[in-house]
Amino acid sequence: MHGRMGVAVFFAYYASFCHEKRYEQIAVELLEEINSLLPRPYPIDYESGLSGIGVAIEYLAQQKLMQIDTDDFLEIFDNLLPAIIQADSVSKQTIIDVGKYFFIQIQKYRHLY
Repeated sequence: MHGRMGVAVFFAYYASFCHEKRYEQIAVELLEEINSLLPRPYPIDYESGLSGIGVAIEYLAQQKLMQIDTDDFLEIFDNLLPAIIQADSVSKQTIIDVGKYFFIQIQKYRHLY
């Protein structure tokens, strides 16, 4: 959402680097702000929609920068995105954006194989 997610990722990294909870709290507040500003119906694109937000949240969890139950937190993404790519009028860019999200989701299970 216009750079907020990148700033949230930065503060999560900075909190890890400095071992300061206040920076992690800033990241959490930014995530909450992003969630509250996300228009309905949800945009899907990577730049300012569910695909990009989902990738960033999964990334934060996989890098152990924030403790997030991504299965619970991203449930709405997992329910909406497959239906969107099955639509008749879906663009190639939308398929690529959603593919980025599913790719990072798959990464969390790679240790099982």
